[in-house]
Amino acid sequence: MLKLTIIVASLLLLTVAVPWPWALIPALALAPLAPLLCSRSTRRAFTHPDWRCLPENMEAQNLKKVTVDPALLIGKTWLQAELWMPFDKVDGERFRGQQGMMRLAAAIALTDECIDPAGSVSGCTPEEIAEWENSLNINRENIRRQNPKLDDARVSGFPGVIVMEGTGLRAYFVGSPSIMQACHLVQDGTERPLTAEDRNRLIYLPSNTLCYATGPVVDGKLGALCYLGAVRPVKRASPSVEALQAGQKLHRMGIIVCLSRSDRWSLETVRQMGIEWPEDEGSRDVLELIPRHEGDDQTRDFAAPVLKLIRERGEERYYRLLVSMFGLLLWPAATLCGGKFPFLLGLGCLCAGILLSREISLPRPPEHSNRSFLIPLIPGVLLPMVLHLFFSAVMREQRHADAGAMLCVAEASIFTLYYLSILLYDPRGMLRLAAGAAICLIGVLAAYLTLDSTELITLLFGFLAGMLCGVAVLVSHRYLASGGENTRTQ
Repeated sequence: MLKLTIIVASLLLLTVAVPWPWALIPALALAPLAPLLCSRSTRRAFTHPDWRCLPENMEAQNLKKVTVDPALLIGKTWLQAELWMPFDKVDGERFRGQQGMMRLAAAIALTDECIDPAGSVSGCTPEEIAEWENSLNINRENIRRQNPKLDDARVSGFPGVIVMEGTGLRAYFVGSPSIMQACHLVQDGTERPLTAEDRNRLIYLPSNTLCYATGPVVDGKLGALCYLGAVRPVKRASPSVEALQAGQKLHRMGIIVCLSRSDRWSLETVRQMGIEWPEDEGSRDVLELIPRHEGDDQTRDFAAPVLKLIRERGEERYYRLLVSMFGLLLWPAATLCGGKFPFLLGLGCLCAGILLSREISLPRPPEHSNRSFLIPLIPGVLLPMVLHLFFSAVMREQRHADAGAMLCVAEASIFTLYYLSILLYDPRGMLRLAAGAAICLIGVLAAYLTLDSTELITLLFGFLAGMLCGVAVLVSHRYLASGGENTRTQ
Protein backbone atom coordinates (compact mmCIF):
# COMPACT_ATOMS: atom_id res chain seq x y z
CA MET A 1 0.00 0.00 0.00
CA LEU A 2 3.02 2.30 0.40
CA LYS A 3 3.51 2.50 -3.37
CA LEU A 4 -0.13 3.43 -3.86
CA THR A 5 0.18 6.13 -1.18
CA ILE A 6 3.19 7.65 -2.93
CA ILE A 7 1.41 7.60 -6.29
CA VAL A 8 -1.74 9.25 -4.88
CA ALA A 9 0.31 11.90 -3.06
CA SER A 10 2.24 12.66 -6.26
CA LEU A 11 -0.95 12.94 -8.32
CA LEU A 12 -2.50 15.22 -5.71
CA LEU A 13 0.51 17.55 -5.78
CA LEU A 14 0.42 17.64 -9.57
CA THR A 15 -3.30 18.38 -9.60
CA VAL A 16 -2.79 21.25 -7.17
CA ALA A 17 0.33 22.62 -8.82
CA VAL A 18 -0.57 22.34 -12.51
CA PRO A 19 -2.73 25.22 -13.80
CA TRP A 20 -6.28 24.56 -14.93
CA PRO A 21 -7.37 22.95 -17.27
CA TRP A 22 -4.08 21.01 -17.58
CA ALA A 23 -4.64 19.79 -14.01
CA LEU A 24 -7.36 17.54 -15.43
CA ILE A 25 -4.61 15.20 -16.70
CA PRO A 26 -3.28 14.07 -13.26
CA ALA A 27 -6.82 14.44 -11.88
CA LEU A 28 -7.97 11.67 -14.23
CA ALA A 29 -5.69 9.18 -12.42
CA LEU A 30 -6.22 10.73 -9.00
CA ALA A 31 -10.02 10.39 -9.19
CA PRO A 32 -10.16 6.54 -8.90
CA LEU A 33 -6.90 5.99 -7.04
CA ALA A 34 -7.58 8.26 -4.05
CA PRO A 35 -10.85 6.46 -3.08
CA LEU A 36 -9.10 3.14 -3.69
CA LEU A 37 -6.32 4.10 -1.26
CA CYS A 38 -8.87 5.12 1.38
CA SER A 39 -10.76 1.86 0.89
CA ARG A 40 -7.59 -0.18 1.31
CA SER A 41 -6.63 1.75 4.43
CA THR A 42 -9.94 0.82 6.10
CA ARG A 43 -9.44 -2.88 5.43
CA ARG A 44 -10.28 -5.13 8.34
CA ALA A 45 -7.90 -7.86 9.55
CA PHE A 46 -9.12 -11.33 8.67
CA THR A 47 -10.34 -13.37 11.66
CA HIS A 48 -11.74 -16.89 12.07
CA PRO A 49 -13.09 -18.50 15.27
CA ASP A 50 -11.04 -21.68 14.83
CA TRP A 51 -7.88 -20.49 13.10
CA ARG A 52 -5.27 -17.77 13.24
CA CYS A 53 -4.03 -16.73 9.83
CA LEU A 54 -0.62 -15.22 9.18
CA PRO A 55 -0.22 -12.79 7.59
CA GLU A 56 -3.59 -11.24 8.49
CA ASN A 57 -3.47 -8.90 5.50
CA MET A 58 -3.05 -11.63 2.87
CA GLU A 59 -4.62 -10.70 -0.46
CA ALA A 60 -6.68 -13.41 -2.14
CA GLN A 61 -4.93 -12.92 -5.50
CA ASN A 62 -1.56 -13.48 -3.80
CA LEU A 63 -2.66 -16.69 -2.09
CA LYS A 64 -0.81 -19.54 -3.78
CA LYS A 65 0.10 -21.81 -0.87
CA VAL A 66 -1.26 -22.70 2.58
CA THR A 67 0.96 -24.01 5.39
CA VAL A 68 -0.50 -26.27 8.10
CA ASP A 69 0.90 -28.19 11.03
CA PRO A 70 1.40 -31.83 9.93
CA ALA A 71 -0.17 -32.90 13.25
CA LEU A 72 -3.54 -31.86 11.77
CA LEU A 73 -3.26 -34.68 9.24
CA ILE A 74 -2.81 -37.29 11.95
CA GLY A 75 -6.06 -38.95 12.93
CA LYS A 76 -6.18 -41.99 15.20
CA THR A 77 -2.84 -42.83 16.85
CA TRP A 78 -1.61 -45.84 18.75
CA LEU A 79 1.69 -47.20 20.11
CA GLN A 80 3.44 -50.30 18.92
CA ALA A 81 6.92 -51.64 19.58
CA GLU A 82 9.97 -52.44 17.47
CA LEU A 83 12.16 -55.24 18.87
CA TRP A 84 15.76 -56.37 18.57
CA MET A 85 16.37 -59.96 19.80
CA PRO A 86 19.13 -59.67 20.70
CA PHE A 87 20.58 -57.69 17.76
CA ASP A 88 18.32 -58.61 14.87
CA LYS A 89 15.19 -56.56 14.32
CA VAL A 90 12.00 -58.57 14.81
CA ASP A 91 8.44 -57.65 13.85
CA GLY A 92 6.34 -57.15 16.97
CA GLU A 93 3.65 -59.48 15.63
CA ARG A 94 6.23 -62.32 15.57
CA PHE A 95 7.44 -61.68 19.11
CA ARG A 96 5.55 -64.55 20.66
CA GLY A 97 7.31 -67.15 18.49
CA GLN A 98 10.90 -66.07 19.21
CA GLN A 99 13.35 -67.98 21.36
CA GLY A 100 14.08 -66.09 24.54
CA MET A 101 10.70 -64.38 24.32
CA MET A 102 9.59 -65.40 27.83
CA ARG A 103 12.58 -63.86 29.59
CA LEU A 104 12.44 -60.59 27.58
CA ALA A 105 8.68 -60.36 28.20
CA ALA A 106 9.33 -60.83 31.92
CA ALA A 107 11.99 -58.09 31.88
CA ILE A 108 9.60 -55.69 30.09
CA ALA A 109 6.67 -56.32 32.44
CA LEU A 110 8.66 -56.26 35.66
CA THR A 111 10.68 -53.11 34.97
CA ASP A 112 8.09 -50.85 33.34
CA GLU A 113 7.74 -48.88 36.57
CA CYS A 114 11.48 -48.14 36.45
CA ILE A 115 11.12 -46.17 33.21
CA ASP A 116 11.21 -42.41 33.74
CA PRO A 117 8.32 -40.81 31.76
CA ALA A 118 10.44 -37.68 31.34
CA GLY A 119 13.65 -39.55 30.54
CA SER A 120 15.63 -39.24 27.36
CA VAL A 121 15.48 -42.94 26.54
CA SER A 122 11.76 -43.58 26.25
CA GLY A 123 9.75 -40.64 27.50
CA CYS A 124 6.63 -42.79 27.64
CA THR A 125 3.95 -42.31 30.22
CA PRO A 126 2.73 -45.38 32.18
CA GLU A 127 -0.37 -45.45 29.99
CA GLU A 128 1.75 -45.42 26.83
CA ILE A 129 4.00 -48.16 28.21
CA ALA A 130 0.94 -50.31 28.87
CA GLU A 131 -0.24 -49.63 25.30
CA TRP A 132 2.89 -50.84 23.55
CA GLU A 133 3.19 -53.79 25.96
CA ASN A 134 -0.32 -54.84 24.97
CA SER A 135 0.71 -54.65 21.30
CA LEU A 136 3.27 -57.37 22.13
CA ASN A 137 0.59 -59.42 23.94
CA ILE A 138 2.47 -59.12 27.23
CA ASN A 139 0.21 -59.77 30.21
CA ARG A 140 2.13 -57.92 32.88
CA GLU A 141 -0.33 -58.72 35.66
CA ASN A 142 0.18 -62.47 35.20
CA ILE A 143 3.97 -62.04 35.01
CA ARG A 144 4.04 -59.93 38.17
CA ARG A 145 1.85 -62.42 39.99
CA GLN A 146 4.16 -65.29 39.06
CA ASN A 147 7.30 -63.25 39.86
CA PRO A 148 6.52 -61.07 42.90
CA LYS A 149 8.78 -58.08 43.41
CA LEU A 150 11.02 -58.17 46.47
CA ASP A 151 13.17 -55.06 46.17
CA ASP A 152 14.57 -52.39 43.88
CA ALA A 153 18.04 -52.81 42.39
CA ARG A 154 20.60 -50.82 40.43
CA VAL A 155 23.65 -51.75 38.38
CA SER A 156 26.04 -49.32 36.71
CA GLY A 157 23.46 -46.60 37.27
CA PHE A 158 20.62 -48.49 35.56
CA PRO A 159 17.42 -49.18 37.55
CA GLY A 160 15.89 -52.58 38.05
CA VAL A 161 14.01 -54.91 40.37
CA ILE A 162 14.68 -58.13 42.27
CA VAL A 163 11.90 -60.70 41.99
CA MET A 164 11.17 -64.21 43.16
CA GLU A 165 11.51 -66.54 40.21
CA GLY A 166 10.61 -70.13 41.05
CA THR A 167 12.71 -71.05 44.07
CA GLY A 168 15.45 -68.44 43.46
CA LEU A 169 15.93 -64.73 43.04
CA ARG A 170 16.55 -62.86 39.81
CA ALA A 171 17.21 -59.21 38.95
CA TYR A 172 15.95 -57.44 35.82
CA PHE A 173 17.29 -54.08 34.56
CA VAL A 174 16.29 -51.55 31.93
CA GLY A 175 18.29 -48.71 30.38
CA SER A 176 19.89 -47.28 27.28
CA PRO A 177 22.00 -49.35 24.85
CA SER A 178 25.08 -48.67 26.99
CA ILE A 179 23.72 -51.16 29.54
CA MET A 180 25.37 -53.76 27.38
CA GLN A 181 28.74 -52.63 28.74
CA ALA A 182 27.76 -54.13 32.09
CA CYS A 183 26.78 -57.49 30.53
CA HIS A 184 28.95 -60.58 30.08
CA LEU A 185 26.35 -62.86 28.48
CA VAL A 186 23.74 -62.50 25.74
CA GLN A 187 20.43 -64.33 25.26
CA ASP A 188 20.89 -65.56 21.68
CA GLY A 189 18.53 -68.53 21.64
CA THR A 190 20.43 -69.69 24.69
CA GLU A 191 22.82 -67.83 26.91
CA ARG A 192 26.29 -67.44 25.44
CA PRO A 193 29.30 -65.20 26.19
CA LEU A 194 29.05 -61.62 24.88
CA THR A 195 31.84 -61.03 22.32
CA ALA A 196 33.60 -57.88 21.15
CA GLU A 197 31.77 -58.23 17.85
CA ASP A 198 28.48 -58.18 19.75
CA ARG A 199 29.48 -54.97 21.49
CA ASN A 200 30.37 -53.38 18.13
CA ARG A 201 26.82 -54.05 16.95
CA LEU A 202 25.67 -51.65 19.65
CA ILE A 203 26.16 -48.74 17.25
CA TYR A 204 23.34 -50.01 15.04
CA LEU A 205 20.76 -49.69 17.78
CA PRO A 206 18.71 -46.44 17.83
CA SER A 207 19.64 -44.26 20.79
CA ASN A 208 16.06 -44.11 22.10
CA THR A 209 15.65 -47.85 22.58
CA LEU A 210 15.00 -49.52 25.92
CA CYS A 211 17.53 -52.28 26.49
CA TYR A 212 17.03 -55.09 29.01
CA ALA A 213 19.39 -57.28 31.01
CA THR A 214 18.98 -59.90 33.70
CA GLY A 215 21.10 -61.83 36.14
CA PRO A 216 20.65 -64.29 39.05
CA VAL A 217 20.90 -63.13 42.65
CA VAL A 218 22.71 -65.65 44.87
CA ASP A 219 23.48 -64.99 48.54
CA GLY A 220 22.60 -61.35 48.01
CA LYS A 221 25.08 -60.94 45.19
CA LEU A 222 24.29 -60.26 41.54
CA GLY A 223 25.65 -62.81 39.11
CA ALA A 224 26.76 -62.29 35.53
CA LEU A 225 24.40 -60.03 33.60
CA CYS A 226 22.83 -61.36 30.40
CA TYR A 227 21.75 -58.96 27.66
CA LEU A 228 18.21 -59.84 26.51
CA GLY A 229 17.34 -57.41 23.71
CA ALA A 230 15.88 -53.99 23.02
CA VAL A 231 12.50 -52.38 22.48
CA ARG A 232 11.64 -49.05 20.88
CA PRO A 233 8.10 -47.71 21.26
CA VAL A 234 6.83 -46.31 17.95
CA LYS A 235 3.70 -44.34 17.36
CA ARG A 236 1.52 -45.43 14.47
CA ALA A 237 -1.18 -43.25 12.98
CA SER A 238 -3.93 -43.16 10.39
CA PRO A 239 -4.66 -40.00 8.39
CA SER A 240 -7.46 -37.63 9.36
CA VAL A 241 -10.21 -37.94 6.75
CA GLU A 242 -11.40 -34.39 7.45
CA ALA A 243 -7.92 -32.93 6.93
CA LEU A 244 -7.32 -34.93 3.75
CA GLN A 245 -10.62 -33.75 2.29
CA ALA A 246 -9.73 -30.15 3.17
CA GLY A 247 -6.37 -30.49 1.41
CA GLN A 248 -7.94 -32.05 -1.67
CA LYS A 249 -10.49 -29.23 -1.81
CA LEU A 250 -7.70 -26.63 -1.83
CA HIS A 251 -5.68 -28.57 -4.38
CA ARG A 252 -8.67 -28.57 -6.74
CA MET A 253 -8.74 -24.78 -6.37
CA GLY A 254 -5.09 -24.57 -7.43
CA ILE A 255 -3.82 -23.81 -3.91
CA ILE A 256 -0.84 -25.87 -2.77
CA VAL A 257 -0.96 -27.22 0.81
CA CYS A 258 2.47 -27.22 2.48
CA LEU A 259 3.52 -28.87 5.73
CA SER A 260 5.28 -26.93 8.48
CA ARG A 261 8.74 -28.13 9.54
CA SER A 262 8.32 -27.10 13.18
CA ASP A 263 7.24 -30.57 14.35
CA ARG A 264 9.62 -33.09 12.85
CA TRP A 265 7.98 -36.11 14.51
CA SER A 266 4.55 -35.23 13.08
CA LEU A 267 6.12 -34.56 9.70
CA GLU A 268 7.83 -37.96 9.75
CA THR A 269 4.57 -39.64 10.80
CA VAL A 270 2.72 -37.98 7.93
CA ARG A 271 5.35 -39.19 5.49
CA GLN A 272 4.98 -42.72 6.85
CA MET A 273 1.25 -42.50 6.09
CA GLY A 274 2.11 -41.87 2.43
CA ILE A 275 1.21 -38.17 2.31
CA GLU A 276 3.72 -36.43 0.06
CA TRP A 277 2.60 -32.82 0.32
CA PRO A 278 5.58 -30.42 0.02
CA GLU A 279 7.24 -28.76 2.99
CA ASP A 280 6.97 -25.04 3.64
CA GLU A 281 9.97 -23.12 2.32
CA GLY A 282 8.88 -19.71 3.64
CA SER A 283 7.86 -17.92 0.44
CA ARG A 284 5.84 -14.68 0.56
CA ASP A 285 2.70 -16.11 -1.03
CA VAL A 286 2.09 -18.59 1.81
CA LEU A 287 -0.78 -18.32 4.29
CA GLU A 288 0.03 -20.02 7.61
CA LEU A 289 -2.93 -21.51 9.46
CA ILE A 290 -2.52 -21.87 13.24
CA PRO A 291 -5.17 -23.75 15.29
CA ARG A 292 -6.81 -21.73 18.06
CA HIS A 293 -7.92 -24.79 20.06
CA GLU A 294 -6.40 -28.04 21.26
CA GLY A 295 -7.41 -31.66 21.04
CA ASP A 296 -10.88 -32.61 19.86
CA ASP A 297 -12.08 -29.01 20.17
CA GLN A 298 -10.08 -28.09 17.07
CA THR A 299 -11.61 -28.78 13.67
CA ARG A 300 -9.31 -30.25 11.02
CA ASP A 301 -11.10 -28.54 8.13
CA PHE A 302 -8.40 -26.00 7.30
CA ALA A 303 -10.06 -25.29 3.94
CA ALA A 304 -12.84 -23.38 5.74
CA PRO A 305 -10.73 -20.33 6.74
CA VAL A 306 -9.16 -20.19 3.28
CA LEU A 307 -12.57 -20.14 1.61
CA LYS A 308 -13.76 -17.51 4.10
CA LEU A 309 -10.68 -15.39 3.38
CA ILE A 310 -11.24 -15.61 -0.38
CA ARG A 311 -14.92 -14.72 0.05
CA GLU A 312 -14.21 -11.72 2.29
CA ARG A 313 -11.45 -10.43 0.05
CA GLY A 314 -13.86 -10.74 -2.88
CA GLU A 315 -16.40 -8.66 -0.97
CA GLU A 316 -13.73 -6.07 -0.25
CA ARG A 317 -12.84 -6.02 -3.92
CA TYR A 318 -16.46 -5.14 -4.73
CA TYR A 319 -16.39 -2.09 -2.47
CA ARG A 320 -13.02 -1.02 -3.84
CA LEU A 321 -14.33 -1.18 -7.38
CA LEU A 322 -17.44 0.68 -6.28
CA VAL A 323 -15.63 3.64 -4.75
CA SER A 324 -13.10 3.68 -7.61
CA MET A 325 -16.00 3.95 -10.05
CA PHE A 326 -17.49 6.80 -8.00
CA GLY A 327 -14.18 8.63 -8.00
CA LEU A 328 -13.64 8.09 -11.73
CA LEU A 329 -17.08 9.52 -12.54
CA LEU A 330 -16.23 12.72 -10.71
CA TRP A 331 -13.73 13.51 -13.46
CA PRO A 332 -16.31 14.10 -16.26
CA ALA A 333 -18.13 16.43 -13.87
CA ALA A 334 -14.82 18.18 -13.12
CA THR A 335 -14.49 19.11 -16.82
CA LEU A 336 -17.49 21.39 -16.34
CA CYS A 337 -15.80 23.31 -13.52
CA GLY A 338 -13.87 26.50 -13.94
CA GLY A 339 -11.14 25.39 -11.54
CA LYS A 340 -9.73 22.46 -9.60
CA PHE A 341 -11.15 23.35 -6.18
CA PRO A 342 -14.71 21.91 -6.65
CA PHE A 343 -13.26 18.65 -7.94
CA LEU A 344 -10.83 18.33 -5.03
CA LEU A 345 -13.64 19.25 -2.63
CA GLY A 346 -15.95 16.59 -4.02
CA LEU A 347 -13.19 13.96 -4.06
CA GLY A 348 -12.34 14.87 -0.46
CA CYS A 349 -15.98 14.35 0.62
CA LEU A 350 -16.01 10.93 -1.02
CA CYS A 351 -12.72 9.92 0.63
CA ALA A 352 -13.94 11.16 4.03
CA GLY A 353 -17.08 9.06 3.67
CA ILE A 354 -14.98 5.99 2.91
CA LEU A 355 -12.79 6.59 5.94
CA LEU A 356 -15.91 6.82 8.13
CA SER A 357 -16.55 3.13 7.42
CA ARG A 358 -13.41 2.14 9.35
CA GLU A 359 -13.95 -0.68 11.89
CA ILE A 360 -17.48 -1.34 10.65
CA SER A 361 -18.17 -4.60 8.85
CA LEU A 362 -19.64 -3.99 5.43
CA PRO A 363 -22.60 -6.14 4.35
CA ARG A 364 -22.18 -8.80 1.70
CA PRO A 365 -22.43 -7.22 -1.74
CA PRO A 366 -25.13 -8.18 -4.24
CA GLU A 367 -24.43 -10.52 -7.08
CA HIS A 368 -22.46 -8.47 -9.54
CA SER A 369 -20.44 -8.73 -12.72
CA ASN A 370 -18.09 -6.56 -14.73
CA ARG A 371 -21.09 -5.22 -16.62
CA SER A 372 -22.57 -3.80 -13.41
CA PHE A 373 -19.51 -1.52 -13.19
CA LEU A 374 -19.02 -0.77 -16.88
CA ILE A 375 -22.56 0.16 -17.95
CA PRO A 376 -23.04 2.81 -15.18
CA LEU A 377 -20.08 4.62 -16.73
CA ILE A 378 -22.29 5.42 -19.72
CA PRO A 379 -24.75 7.72 -17.92
CA GLY A 380 -21.92 8.91 -15.66
CA VAL A 381 -20.05 10.22 -18.72
CA LEU A 382 -22.86 11.06 -21.14
CA LEU A 383 -24.96 13.13 -18.75
CA PRO A 384 -22.13 15.61 -17.95
CA MET A 385 -21.43 15.83 -21.70
CA VAL A 386 -25.08 16.63 -22.44
CA LEU A 387 -25.19 19.14 -19.59
CA HIS A 388 -22.00 20.74 -20.92
CA LEU A 389 -23.70 21.33 -24.26
CA PHE A 390 -26.79 22.66 -22.50
CA PHE A 391 -24.81 24.98 -20.21
CA SER A 392 -22.80 26.29 -23.15
CA ALA A 393 -25.96 27.05 -25.10
CA VAL A 394 -27.94 28.90 -22.43
CA MET A 395 -25.36 30.26 -19.94
CA ARG A 396 -22.44 32.62 -19.95
CA GLU A 397 -19.00 31.11 -19.33
CA GLN A 398 -18.84 32.06 -15.65
CA ARG A 399 -22.34 30.79 -14.92
CA HIS A 400 -21.42 27.63 -16.83
CA ALA A 401 -18.40 27.07 -14.54
CA ASP A 402 -20.42 27.80 -11.40
CA ALA A 403 -23.16 25.34 -12.34
CA GLY A 404 -20.48 22.75 -13.15
CA ALA A 405 -18.88 23.23 -9.74
CA MET A 406 -22.18 22.62 -7.95
CA LEU A 407 -22.81 19.63 -10.19
CA CYS A 408 -19.45 18.07 -9.25
CA VAL A 409 -19.92 18.55 -5.50
CA ALA A 410 -23.54 17.35 -5.60
CA GLU A 411 -22.61 14.19 -7.50
CA ALA A 412 -19.82 13.50 -5.01
CA SER A 413 -22.32 13.97 -2.13
CA ILE A 414 -24.73 11.47 -3.68
CA PHE A 415 -21.96 8.87 -4.03
CA THR A 416 -20.73 9.51 -0.48
CA LEU A 417 -24.16 9.20 1.13
CA TYR A 418 -24.95 6.07 -0.85
CA TYR A 419 -21.73 4.42 0.28
CA LEU A 420 -22.42 5.33 3.91
CA SER A 421 -26.04 4.16 3.67
CA ILE A 422 -24.87 0.55 3.39
CA LEU A 423 -23.67 0.84 7.01
CA LEU A 424 -27.17 1.37 8.40
CA TYR A 425 -27.53 -2.25 9.48
CA ASP A 426 -24.76 -1.61 12.03
CA PRO A 427 -25.74 0.30 15.22
CA ARG A 428 -22.87 2.70 14.60
CA GLY A 429 -23.85 3.23 10.98
CA MET A 430 -26.44 5.95 11.66
CA LEU A 431 -23.84 8.10 13.40
CA ARG A 432 -21.41 7.60 10.52
CA LEU A 433 -24.13 8.49 8.01
CA ALA A 434 -24.96 11.66 9.94
CA ALA A 435 -21.27 12.59 10.02
CA GLY A 436 -21.01 11.94 6.28
CA ALA A 437 -24.07 14.09 5.60
CA ALA A 438 -22.51 16.92 7.62
CA ILE A 439 -19.26 16.60 5.62
CA CYS A 440 -21.19 16.73 2.34
CA LEU A 441 -23.16 19.78 3.51
CA ILE A 442 -19.93 21.53 4.47
CA GLY A 443 -18.53 20.65 1.06
CA VAL A 444 -21.54 22.13 -0.74
CA LEU A 445 -21.38 25.31 1.36
CA ALA A 446 -17.65 25.62 0.81
CA ALA A 447 -18.16 25.29 -2.94
CA TYR A 448 -20.93 27.89 -2.84
CA LEU A 449 -18.83 30.39 -0.89
CA THR A 450 -15.98 30.19 -3.38
CA LEU A 451 -18.17 30.87 -6.44
CA ASP A 452 -18.58 34.28 -7.98
CA SER A 453 -22.15 33.71 -9.13
CA THR A 454 -25.03 34.85 -6.93
CA GLU A 455 -27.73 33.44 -9.19
CA LEU A 456 -29.31 30.80 -7.01
CA ILE A 457 -31.28 29.34 -9.89
CA THR A 458 -28.06 28.60 -11.74
CA LEU A 459 -26.48 27.00 -8.69
CA LEU A 460 -29.64 25.08 -7.86
CA PHE A 461 -29.85 23.81 -11.41
CA GLY A 462 -26.27 22.62 -11.27
CA PHE A 463 -26.88 20.97 -7.91
CA LEU A 464 -29.98 19.14 -9.17
CA ALA A 465 -28.14 18.11 -12.32
CA GLY A 466 -25.36 16.63 -10.17
CA MET A 467 -27.91 14.69 -8.14
CA LEU A 468 -29.45 13.43 -11.39
CA CYS A 469 -26.06 12.18 -12.62
CA GLY A 470 -25.33 10.44 -9.32
CA VAL A 471 -28.74 8.80 -9.09
CA ALA A 472 -28.57 7.60 -12.70
CA VAL A 473 -25.24 5.91 -11.99
CA LEU A 474 -26.48 4.28 -8.77
CA VAL A 475 -29.76 3.06 -10.25
CA SER A 476 -28.06 1.45 -13.25
CA HIS A 477 -25.44 -0.17 -11.02
CA ARG A 478 -27.93 -1.56 -8.50
CA TYR A 479 -30.22 -2.78 -11.25
CA LEU A 480 -27.47 -4.74 -12.94
CA ALA A 481 -25.81 -5.89 -9.68
CA SER A 482 -29.09 -7.26 -8.31
CA GLY A 483 -29.72 -9.33 -11.42
CA GLY A 484 -32.84 -7.36 -12.32
CA GLU A 485 -32.12 -7.59 -16.02
CA ASN A 486 -32.00 -11.38 -15.92
CA THR A 487 -35.19 -11.56 -13.88
CA ARG A 488 -37.04 -9.39 -16.35
CA THR A 489 -36.00 -11.33 -19.41
CA GLN A 490 -36.97 -14.74 -18.02
